[in-house]
Amino acid sequence: MPGNPEVEYTETLASHRHYSNLRFTSLGVFAVLFVGLVAAATGAGGALPDATGLRGYFIFLSLVLSLVFWAFEEGIDGYLRALGQRIIELETALQYARFSSRPHWANQLATPATRAPYLLNVLLSIAFLSQ
Repeated sequence: MPGNPEVEYTETLASHRHYSNLRFTSLGVFAVLFVGLVAAATGAGGALPDATGLRGYFIFLSLVLSLVFWAFEEGIDGYLRALGQRIIELETALQYARFSSRPHWANQLATPATRAPYLLNVLLSIAFLSQ
């Protein structure tokens, strides 16, 4: 017995919205953790008496942090693409155009914009580790 396409459409839109929010929430969590690493590495607030000896360790942790969050972003992006495709299929069947009529430029900018901080940190971490 096939399900109700209108219910599936509503649920799929809700899932898409959830993963879109998760994408930007994870960026905020990354920023907080990164700032914490920078503060620890520089000894800000007296956290470490001699942080210079641990510099490479914190840069390496920063690199790992970026790669973990980048992998998380890739997973989220995969879900968003699959959900978006299903939403378009459902809209075609239901003759809706809410999702498919939105500007495509916004979607094309969101993924690179959320990957940019991770990429920048990976490149900077590699540059600092090679010094």
